[in-house]
Amino acid sequence: MKRYILIFFLLISLNGSNKIDLWSIELNQNMATNEDNISKSTKPKGSVKFEEDYDIAQKKAQEENRYIFLLVTEKYCSWCKKLKEEVLTTPEIVKVLNSHFVSLEVDKIDGYYPSNIGIQGTPSIFILNPDNNKSLKSITGYRDQNELLKILNSVKE
Repeated sequence: MKRYILIFFLLISLNGSNKIDLWSIELNQNMATNEDNISKSTKPKGSVKFEEDYDIAQKKAQEENRYIFLLVTEKYCSWCKKLKEEVLTTPEIVKVLNSHFVSLEVDKIDGYYPSNIGIQGTPSIFILNPDNNKSLKSITGYRDQNELLKILNSVKE
């Protein structure tokens, strides 16, 4: 009797997992197609130009007499993703960042950034003086477009 019960559960689990796998593959393919269509239709015309390295960003900021816009994120941070996708893609933000700041995005765990800034959480934004790495403004947490624009405009002036 135990043998029959074991075989029964084994058959159910194998059969059920095959259906789930086939369904999830089909679902993933549909999701990928939908994401491609969405990204093509809503992709912003311009985007923030992020530097790859802190030292390069610092040197560029010094040469161009600009402040550094440092965005500290984490891989699995949903608020970081929301900030990058919904706020940092708006034309007003893109224009201000690209024309008045040298922007840099770093990962909180793997990225290189000045040790004197205190990161409380992610996302964190720091406006840094490139000459001494002092933070002129620090923001922890998500901010909408209007809030971030006010902060950026107050610093750039």
